[in-house]
Amino acid sequence: MSAALPIGAAIGARKQRGSADNPTDPVRSYSYDVDDRRAQPWRRIGGGLIQEGIAFRKAMKRVIDELEMAHTKGGHRGAYRITADRAIVLKKMVDFLDHKTGQLDPSWERLADASGRGRGTVDRALEAGERHGLFGHVRRSVKIDGAEGQRRPQRKQTSSAIYFDLQRRMAPDIYASWWKHYLAELAKFGRWFKSRARRILSTFNGDAAPSPREPKVHRLVARARREVPPQPARMPVEARPGRPANIEAEAPTPAPGQPSAALRAILERTARNAFGRSLDEIENEGPK
Repeated sequence: MSAALPIGAAIGARKQRGSADNPTDPVRSYSYDVDDRRAQPWRRIGGGLIQEGIAFRKAMKRVIDELEMAHTKGGHRGAYRITADRAIVLKKMVDFLDHKTGQLDPSWERLADASGRGRGTVDRALEAGERHGLFGHVRRSVKIDGAEGQRRPQRKQTSSAIYFDLQRRMAPDIYASWWKHYLAELAKFGRWFKSRARRILSTFNGDAAPSPREPKVHRLVARARREVPPQPARMPVEARPGRPANIEAEAPTPAPGQPSAALRAILERTARNAFGRSLDEIENEGPK
C-alpha cells in the first residue's frame, strides 16, 4: 500500500535535479518548514466556540453547493468549474477544520478516502476551490529523519496549510452569500451568537505567505512598464461642421514607462481574479 501523498505534492512535484553528491531536495518552490511562522497561517474561527465552528462549516458548504448548482445549470465548461464530485471533496475538506485553532492540513489521501473520489478529482477540486477564493494554501516541507550529513535529499514535501481569507479572496457576491448563510446558522444558536458574528473577522489572515503564482504578476507588471512605450498625445483635430477645433483626446496619456489603460485593466482583472487583491496592493508589497 502506498504512503499518503501530501496535498502540496499531489498537485505536481518539482523534478529532482543535481548530482549524486549534491542532490536537490525534491520539494516544490515556496515551500516553508512546518515550524516556520509563514507555514502556520491559521486563525481560530471567531472566538473558537463550537457553535461558531459549526456555523462556519455549514456556511462554507452552502456556498460550495451554490457554486456547483450555478456551474451545472449555467453550463460552465471551464477547467475550474465546481462539479458534483469536486463539491463533495471540498465539503469533506471543510469537515477537517479545527475551529479552535483554524488548522486545516489534510493529506490528499485522507480527502480521497473521506470523499470516495480519486487523486485526480481531489487535485482538481482543490485547484478549483482556491481559484474561486474559498481558501488559500501555503506549501510546507519537513526534514527527512536520518538524512543529516548524508549525500541525499534533506527535506520532503508534506501537506499544505489551507487557510481561509474570506473577504480578501472571494468575489463580492460569493462573500455576501457566505456571510448571509453564516448569520443564519449562528442565529439558530441564539441572538447572543448572532450579535457576536463579526468576531469571525479574526479569521481573515494577514500573515500568510504569497501565492506561488504571485511573483509572476510582479514580473508581468515590470515587463509591461519596460516594454510599453509612452503613448503620444493626440494631435488636435480640424474643425468640422458642428464640432469645434482643437479637441484633445479625452483619455489621459500614460506616464513614461507605464502600461496603457487597456493593459492595466487586464492586469487589474488578472490580479483580482487570481489573488483577490488589487494591482496597487500587489505593487506596493513588491515581490516576496
